[in-house]
Amino acid sequence: MTIDITNMSNRQIEEVINNGLVELQERRNAEYEDALSHGILVQECSLEYRQDYIEWLRGAGSHHPRSHEILEAWSDHCNDLEDVMDDVVSQEERKQSMRTTGA
Repeated sequence: MTIDITNMSNRQIEEVINNGLVELQERRNAEYEDALSHGILVQECSLEYRQDYIEWLRGAGSHHPRSHEILEAWSDHCNDLEDVMDDVVSQEERKQSMRTTGA
């Protein structure tokens, strides 16, 4: 379906945009609901949709008991990544210290 907006009023264009945004949000909600019912973890989502999925789990999807499990798994994943990064930084600091002290 093609819409010729060149002859539309601003109000009509805004209505088309708003209807499109509502449709897009409904589709995403359905996708997130499907992901939740299949136990898809946040870290398994593409980066493009990850933040929206988190927000959906905290908001519209929060009624589902599994949403809390998925958010908890995400929190654990982030903590694990933070620990790994802390280890990497500590190793780099030790290497730099050894270089500068000549040890």
